[in-house]
Amino acid sequence: MPKYQIQYKHQSHTYVSDMEADSKDSVYALFREISTAEILEIRKYIYESNKYVKDDGNYNNALKFSLFDDHGHSRVFLIKKLKKNKTPSFFISAIRSLLKFHSKSNFSVRILGNY
Repeated sequence: MPKYQIQYKHQSHTYVSDMEADSKDSVYALFREISTAEILEIRKYIYESNKYVKDDGNYNNALKFSLFDDHGHSRVFLIKKLKKNKTPSFFISAIRSLLKFHSKSNFSVRILGNY
């Protein structure tokens, strides 16, 4: 059975719950029926690992990326625990080849901060 994560907000607190259901519509209907909280997001798990990995510290803490296109749209996101043996140009190339920005694959990537 698929597993879903629902993020919801009540007053100034944000909560996250995991549950199994037949569909995202079932999760949505349940929360609309039983909760007064505002539903922010419902996500379906497409991959889940139960493997425990000991933290060996062999990574760089975090790197912030900025994506932007020719129309002035931009987005900044942070990825944590980056592999130490990869170069900034590797990260940029991977982002360009594996992600889309505003449904397009033609965009620029800039690393913010030091790596």
